[in-house]
Amino acid sequence: MFDLNHISVKEFFTLEEDQAKEYMKLQEIIKPSNEFGKYKAKKLGVLSFGQVASIKRNVLNPNYDSLIETFQLVYDVKVDQILNSDIVDFLQAFNYILESTKNLITKENKALSSDPDFDLEMAGINRLSVFGELSTLIAIAEKFGKTPQEVEEWQYNFVLSLMIHNKIYKEIEQKYNEIKQSNGRKRQA
Repeated sequence: MFDLNHISVKEFFTLEEDQAKEYMKLQEIIKPSNEFGKYKAKKLGVLSFGQVASIKRNVLNPNYDSLIETFQLVYDVKVDQILNSDIVDFLQAFNYILESTKNLITKENKALSSDPDFDLEMAGINRLSVFGELSTLIAIAEKFGKTPQEVEEWQYNFVLSLMIHNKIYKEIEQKYNEIKQSNGRKRQA
């Protein structure tokens, strides 16, 4: 099916675009592996919040530098180990990173999704979206008397738990206020 030479990652990055496309076709069907050579992938949830944010950005917009950085974070390998590895191992490991990142984003979106708050939207809450995860870091940092940089170093799973807690707490608080208002109107009637 594929008549490709076994090449190193370094050789892959020097290929012409049409030659590289053939290997990218292989990448589309190759099975993910949480191993890269003799290195086993770290679970994304145990990495720092900042590292996971970098991985998510890198996966969405991959280039040479972002791929190298991502492999260093996930597999704890050096640049020369990446570049000298077999392209098939690299593609399998990269597919694992893609799959893990997609799963993480899906779980994160599911856990943090809520009904739209039209009042906040009308007030311009969407203008904060340009700050990405910084808004989250600021909110948590303020709550704990830390800097956003300190929170960024906390384990991703812990920060996500705090985000989910804040979301649930706000929902409860909103429901509580609605109940109080409703009970207040009944008493006045």
